[in-house]
Amino acid sequence: MTPGERIKNARVSRGLTQRQLADRLSITPACVVQWERGIRNPRFGTMKRIADALEIDIKILIPNASSITRTNS
Repeated sequence: MTPGERIKNARVSRGLTQRQLADRLSITPACVVQWERGIRNPRFGTMKRIADALEIDIKILIPNASSITRTNS
């Protein structure tokens, strides 16, 4: 399953429209459409914001999130 499919499934299961998710993230609905269609993939930080906006664990959007380590470059 792609990141966009995971975002869409989580959004729909929460009963939100693309516009409502976009409003929660302070972005345009076009960004949500691009993610869900696989045109663009959100960065890790954005995925965290999406998970927070959907009130879900990030592991739902990124199943291997616990194995990701972040470094500041």
